[in-house]
Amino acid sequence: MRKFVSLMFIVSMLFLTLMAGIIDEAIKNSEIVQNKIKELNLYWSAGGNIEFFKKFEKFNPTFDEVLKKLCGTRVLPEDYKGKLFNYLRMLSNGMRGMQPFGMTTTDDLIMGSLVLAKPESVLDSYFYRLEPVRDQMFHGSCWAFSTIGSFESAYAIQVLNKDEGNVDNELDFSERWVAYHNIDWDIYTFSLYELIQDKNSLEGGNPYFAMFNATRYGEIKEEYAPYSEVFLTADEVIPLPAQAFGAPRYKSSKTLIIPSAPDAKALGYGYDEYISMIKSAIKNYGSLSVVYYVLNDFASYTHGVYTPTTDIIAGAHAVTLVGWASLEDLDDIVLSEKTNPDATPVLDTEPSTFVYYDPTRGKTYTADLFWIVKNS
Repeated sequence: MRKFVSLMFIVSMLFLTLMAGIIDEAIKNSEIVQNKIKELNLYWSAGGNIEFFKKFEKFNPTFDEVLKKLCGTRVLPEDYKGKLFNYLRMLSNGMRGMQPFGMTTTDDLIMGSLVLAKPESVLDSYFYRLEPVRDQMFHGSCWAFSTIGSFESAYAIQVLNKDEGNVDNELDFSERWVAYHNIDWDIYTFSLYELIQDKNSLEGGNPYFAMFNATRYGEIKEEYAPYSEVFLTADEVIPLPAQAFGAPRYKSSKTLIIPSAPDAKALGYGYDEYISMIKSAIKNYGSLSVVYYVLNDFASYTHGVYTPTTDIIAGAHAVTLVGWASLEDLDDIVLSEKTNPDATPVLDTEPSTFVYYDPTRGKTYTADLFWIVKNS
């Protein structure tokens, strides 16, 4: 009996040691980041975000494994980006009635569902919608949350005529349904990006394909495929409940697309036009699904205006772009007031200028416009 008890005690101690690992790593990483913030004189604070990382302890991951898991978006291949750019150029030249390549492939069908955003004048110095922040847990499903966040916002504004968007959480559509119609990236890659096959997987999607599926399949409400049912596992392929397949569908008719900054420039848009394109799309159509590369300091962010302290990439991440602010607004805007009654403005005081060094480019910049994103 003593031997049995001793063995259980040793196993338990080992288990607890493993449990503490990720928290220790998160705290250690945040201390490194905070020192770098001070060195570069940046405008944000780093912390261990212990409550956030506690959720993952039962899976025994390392800090880097968590970042890799959560940043599970796949970026579009360069060859495909070139094909997409050619289609956007056709749209920008007013050739809207023409289809890209005879509508003979899935690529052509996807591109045929796109509408190129146009720059419209927006005078607001700041604008944002504090729409619901949800939890992807230990899954690479950020792309599905980004897609649904944008869809809910667009539906609230364009269908329900609620200019404030989905701030009251009236709409709650299923991220699992989006993930059920992910694509098989192995087939897509091995076919040199010619064959697109559906694959049920929470991990490794992209809003570009998911937005097309919102027009193709539509979305269903959360109650028919609850994300809460996947909280207890780290598996990425989880069958849908039977009721999901007969659930009412809510479809979009088109997808509004904004090109990347380099592509917009190549299409002839100036900086001010490009910024107006983004602002007017957010305000008039709804929050935007955005994909970007995340650096490994981002998980330590707690408050302020995030700018990089490193050039080490953790992975590709998808978020929802919900608004913007100007420099003079940063000491007035409180973004987490819904979840934290003691929340304070983004910055305590308004800086006369906002200058920061970007290690990803090795240059120093001056900023006067700041984007506000919803992370899941």
